[in-house]
Amino acid sequence: MENTQPNGNKNGAKPPWKKPIDKEKFTEDEMERIKTSRAVMRVIEKQIERGDFDEYLKKEGSEK
Repeated sequence: MENTQPNGNKNGAKPPWKKPIDKEKFTEDEMERIKTSRAVMRVIEKQIERGDFDEYLKKEGSEK
């Protein structure tokens, strides 16, 4: 279930939501939240790659 491939960042780090979790046993509710959160993050990541948020990200970057 875990993604063990680095993301291609210059230091090879994974985003926090892809890092393995240290806790050994999770309740059913915790597992459901983890799976849902990861699925949502994958969707958002694909939208960013597709360019859906380019206008917002450019505007945000220009404020700095």
